[in-house]
Amino acid sequence: MLQVLALSYFYSEKKPLFHNVNLSWHHELCGLVGPNGCGKSTVLRLLSGELLPQEGTVLRDEREIVFLRQSQQDEDAPLMSLWGAYREVFEASLRIKSHGGDASDWDLMEGEWETVAEFEKSLDEWVNIASWNAPISSLNPGNLQRIQLALAFARPRALLLLDEPSNHLDGEGRKLLRDALSLHRGGAIIASHDRELLSGVDRILDLRSMPPRDYRGNYEVYKGERETSERARIATREALDREYRKSKKEAQRLKQEQEQRQAHANKTKDKLGAPRIILGVMKRNAENTAARLNAQQSDKLNRLKEQREGHSIDDLRKDPLLLDIKGSRKKGSTFLLSVDRVNHRYGTNPQLWKNPLTFH
Repeated sequence: MLQVLALSYFYSEKKPLFHNVNLSWHHELCGLVGPNGCGKSTVLRLLSGELLPQEGTVLRDEREIVFLRQSQQDEDAPLMSLWGAYREVFEASLRIKSHGGDASDWDLMEGEWETVAEFEKSLDEWVNIASWNAPISSLNPGNLQRIQLALAFARPRALLLLDEPSNHLDGEGRKLLRDALSLHRGGAIIASHDRELLSGVDRILDLRSMPPRDYRGNYEVYKGERETSERARIATREALDREYRKSKKEAQRLKQEQEQRQAHANKTKDKLGAPRIILGVMKRNAENTAARLNAQQSDKLNRLKEQREGHSIDDLRKDPLLLDIKGSRKKGSTFLLSVDRVNHRYGTNPQLWKNPLTFH
């Protein structure tokens, strides 16, 4: 089991990225979701050991961890460098197959033939490589991603940390990725915006909030539960907003009434003919009553204000508006995008634009 205990990580002391997070993973497929900049890649780097937390602990089990990053490789390096720690073994196997190798090659390959066979089998399923000595720059991004995924899935018992693994893949490559994940038994933690890919996971961690919210199920389960939760949050916030406005009006009304009573008392006190001491008592009683009512209204407004802040829905308005754009079917067409009467609303709020967007 992989665990993080009381983990905290921050780029600046003013705003921690993660604070006192406790999570665990077994051998399931887990998706990390959230907008860009919420910390998905940072989570993977912390789990891999590439980054160290400022506070807390990451406990790793005996599984090998394979981390597939988004970052670009050294384009001048040979494709052979993608083998990482297995490079020497693979090079030895190539020399043996080519011209028999030497004693050191055979020593390196002792007990490693099955490992190399697993790698070669996985590579055959993903991509054809003409020469491992060619530079990385000789491949397009899609084939480079295929090689890295093939090398990752060649370790059937490894825990895979995959950062946007479907990037640069075509439809066939994405299907290969989904199929490979469904068969992988070592577990995987996947940072992705690919909803089709996330439909095949067992669990979703939403990094929009701290601590991350854990959804047991795939993307469809997560989406349904999140939408239900957001509707409830919006309804609660709107009810608090109404109560706050009502209480604010009530406070203003009481203040006006007190001012009117005080003005009336000032005009009539000389006509009462009462002793000054009695007038003083009446004034203090009126002031005490006014102070008590003001304090009650102030406490109520402060309490409602805190409740409103505790039920913020600002994060619901930060999600990007995503459009599913399909390319033109005409070859060589210069047509890029057509938008016809598009509008959007957050929850029960009014639509964003008075007039829907239309442009071509």
